[in-house]
Amino acid sequence: TEQNVNHLKIDRPFIEKIKHVEAEDSITNDIISMAHKMGLSVVAEGVEEAHKFEYLKHYGCDRIQGYLISMPCMKMMP
Repeated sequence: TEQNVNHLKIDRPFIEKIKHVEAEDSITNDIISMAHKMGLSVVAEGVEEAHKFEYLKHYGCDRIQGYLISMPCMKMMP
């Protein structure tokens, strides 16, 4: 069966390799660019440091997850 894909999630090991905002040699900016060219929004997982957030923002990452923003939250039950 065919599935619709709307998002691409960048796994934590890729995020851990980001050293500073100007690190254009990182594969992460290529992943973001490729996903956007495919019409996908991008979610980065495991963002724990401000310079990594700045890097992702600079290269157009759409959403981030990680301790920099919030600790894991329990799901609210109806």
